[in-house]
Amino acid sequence: MALTAEQIRHLARLAQLRLTDAEVERLTRELAGILDWIAMLDDLPLEEDKAQSGAGDAKAGGAPLREDAPQPAPERKDLLRNAPAVDGAYFSVPKVVE
Repeated sequence: MALTAEQIRHLARLAQLRLTDAEVERLTRELAGILDWIAMLDDLPLEEDKAQSGAGDAKAGGAPLREDAPQPAPERKDLLRNAPAVDGAYFSVPKVVE
């Protein structure tokens, strides 16, 4: 897939990146190559049943899923027992924002 330098510059602006002209040229080639590899996936011969099967589809060879049933919430004391530090009834974590 052909990418233009202007498309790369647009992506860089969206990502708030400053690219030199050399970086734009290199990324244009590299991203075009990556997109070409991805486009080749469209040409792979896939059997219909394998392409449509989900990971949890037991009939298609996947692992069976457990029944999705509501469970009671754990007790607060049981959750806090494994915490490295607590402050009363809450987890205590280091301050990360000034």
